[in-house]
Amino acid sequence: MRGAPWVGYKLFSFIVLAVTHLCLTVGLASLFFVILPSNGDYFGFALAQLWLVFVLSLGDRFLLSSLKAKRVNISSSLVQKVDNFRALKRFEKKIDIFSSKELSDNILIIDSYFRDPAIVVGEKLSQKLRPEDLDNLLKLCVDRFKTSRWSYACVVTQLLSVIAFPLILFTFINKAYVLNSLFSAPASLVTKTLLKIGGISMTEESIVNDIKDSYPGLWSGVSPRTSKHLSVFLSYVLDYFLLIPTDKSAMPVDSFGSTNEAILSR
Repeated sequence: MRGAPWVGYKLFSFIVLAVTHLCLTVGLASLFFVILPSNGDYFGFALAQLWLVFVLSLGDRFLLSSLKAKRVNISSSLVQKVDNFRALKRFEKKIDIFSSKELSDNILIIDSYFRDPAIVVGEKLSQKLRPEDLDNLLKLCVDRFKTSRWSYACVVTQLLSVIAFPLILFTFINKAYVLNSLFSAPASLVTKTLLKIGGISMTEESIVNDIKDSYPGLWSGVSPRTSKHLSVFLSYVLDYFLLIPTDKSAMPVDSFGSTNEAILSR
């Protein structure tokens, strides 16, 4: 049975999410009041509530659809392995397994308070890893879900991504990527602060670093199949959900400009 610590953590995460949403609501209402003095605050308030509903109900599925993720057949060895690890860890929730060409050679893990968690495996990854290394990564995915904190991490990241939403606008203006850090840096700082408060560890050094060093040619970032302008924003958000962080996952101040240029040049 789950004890008091689990209940306490769920209560804590709910309070943090509620306060985060309240701050975003006040911030957006104030911003739109400045931009549109007549009823702009109502527009900002409504936008914040719609963003919350979207994140909680469809946020994880939207991220999966941006990767054109395909559900893996139930008879696949990947599904059977994850089910075995789930049973060994006594993790009761079903885990959906997807495959994606846009992810290529990494693993992305998404959780939600209202849907089954999902693992997206890069299409090339299972062909390039030794079976035991792939098993270790799948075990790590289940471990993250089992902590009951990854759903909190996912919702926090999606909620705070609204701070970085102006990045889409900058992609329409040539050379405007130099201004990206004005929005990506605060979004990154606030997100990482709340993840740290929630006790979220983005890496397990002993496993992640060893496997990453064993396959230096792998672990690329995400390439969402959307419009090039939306891809800049989605690449920023999805980097937080990668199991093996890329060199630019620490993003945004130093490397976001080059990421923006690379995507726009496709």
